[in-house]
Amino acid sequence: MSIGKSDAVPSTGVRFSMVPNSLFTDRSLEPQDCVTWCYLCLYARGRGFAIVTDAKMGQDMGVVPMTVRRSLSRIEQAGFIRRERKGPARTIVLIPEGRAEAAPFKLKVLHAG
Repeated sequence: MSIGKSDAVPSTGVRFSMVPNSLFTDRSLEPQDCVTWCYLCLYARGRGFAIVTDAKMGQDMGVVPMTVRRSLSRIEQAGFIRRERKGPARTIVLIPEGRAEAAPFKLKVLHAG
């Protein structure tokens, strides 16, 4: 990938993004917000934060930047991201657990036998 190329973030093998159950089932969020979350995970590349512009996200997602801004606003209000500005750059911190008041859950695997 070269600087300035408009392709989506390249993959270096099999990669996937997980959408937290609490984000997926949050009724204050829209389906577009799950897509936005997945793109944030793609840009974060396992770091827990993403540095990307609304224009770049919109271009990669096939939507206008205003759609990205509305989606980010809803996700932030739901407590799944925090936007920080340091100088000219904006960092989006991912918070997979969402709101602090959300009840944590554990996955229990039962074996038939």
